[in-house]
Amino acid sequence: MSRNHRASAFFALPLTCSCLLLACSQPRPAANEPSKLGTFTKLSKAGPEHPVRLAVATDGTVFASDPRVGEVIGYRDGHKVVELAGLDGPLGLAVHGDSLFVGNTGRRDVEIYDLRTQRYVGVLGTGTGEFTMPNAIAVASDGTAYVVDSREQVVKVYGRDGSRSGTLGGLGTENGKFQFPVAVAVDANQVVVGDQDNHRVQVFDRKGRWQRSLGSAPAMDAATLDDLRGHFTSIAGVALKSGDIYVLDAAHGHVQVLDGAGNHKGFFGRMGDCRACARLALDVTFGPDGNLLISDPLSQRWVSPEKVSP
Repeated sequence: MSRNHRASAFFALPLTCSCLLLACSQPRPAANEPSKLGTFTKLSKAGPEHPVRLAVATDGTVFASDPRVGEVIGYRDGHKVVELAGLDGPLGLAVHGDSLFVGNTGRRDVEIYDLRTQRYVGVLGTGTGEFTMPNAIAVASDGTAYVVDSREQVVKVYGRDGSRSGTLGGLGTENGKFQFPVAVAVDANQVVVGDQDNHRVQVFDRKGRWQRSLGSAPAMDAATLDDLRGHFTSIAGVALKSGDIYVLDAAHGHVQVLDGAGNHKGFFGRMGDCRACARLALDVTFGPDGNLLISDPLSQRWVSPEKVSP
């Protein structure tokens, strides 16, 4: 979720394993459990209303959080297969095995649900009040969870048992610090954070040590795609694939692809009303077919953008 775009994305709303994780690594019961839990409901005929964050399961199900209606929905092969209601301004979203991680801005927590049994499992950390704005979530293959808390200017790190194990960032412009972090992605070797108001992506190793910063703000007179190579106006999402970093810029509706050293490799997508365009691009991930997906809450859908420039 973007600072510059959050008002329109929320539509004037307030701001709001198979990973059962084996018995020895279950998220611990919280000291402050949520007073109300999400519930898996009978599937409605309604399609996605305002999908903001996206996550994709290994079976190909695409999940989307909708803070306006307080739900997470899941689609597979064009059909709705999961509907989790009773959430409170859900934003951050991740799937790891059978576990669905949901960041609630209203309850200020990250709740974990078992997709196989369709039951609540637990929370990260201490539960309600653990976060101020759980804007984005990424879970590594070993079960380590990374949660972007945008208002607190940090990424909070949690072990497989759900306990807090570290923190990345803090407010600032120097290396390793953030100004409104909005997105996170992780692979075997690195953690990538979208640092919106510093107009850059920051890369950390898996031990939390800062490695490098990529990108900067574009020039005031930037007018072409060439002018935007390696520059970001309003980062909204990040994704990783084969060592390349995919950075969604909500201000332009496109994704820039960078290699690990920050060299520009291409653009995907554009802003607009075309079949593969987005009117308000707020998240990026990879679909079950390996293609990019971009959420577009204004068009009530997610789209697969086309490459527009090498």
